Amino acid sequence: MDVLEGYNTWARVNDEYSKYVENLIKSKLKYDYNMLNVDVIDKDGSKLELDKKYDMHDKAIRGSITLYIYSDQCTWKNVAKVTKELDKMLTDENLNIDKYTVVLDNKEDKSSSQSIGVYDFDRKLVNSDNLPKVMEDYYNQWEKENDKK
Repeated sequence: MDVLEGYNTWARVNDEYSKYVENLIKSKLKYDYNMLNVDVIDKDGSKLELDKKYDMHDKAIRGSITLYIYSDQCTWKNVAKVTKELDKMLTDENLNIDKYTVVLDNKEDKSSSQSIGVYDFDRKLVNSDNLPKVMEDYYNQWEKENDKK
């Protein structure tokens, strides 16, 4: 039996990956960040080799990004714009991200709960025609599913 079914290896790789991608995003995309979190999606550490040094661009490492930024334009059009900028930069860097959570928080009143965005948005949808509408529909569906829980 592997030590904790590879959890320690997963935790190490997740920590290295998170730091690498977060620093890359902050250095390349100049936003007013509220929160940025990067995680390796597959939490099954048993698939990872113990003590192996992983390249952060390794196809075996699939990530998800949670990005909350302050904006004075909390619209679906702007959510789409930020998501496309983020996706282009990550594509150019050959990083494997499968899911995006991108939320715009009201810049004028940072204590406000007014925000707009998508949660666990599938990267495959980023190049959709009329992305703002696709994102709004995706959010509405996500909200319906999560209201049932």
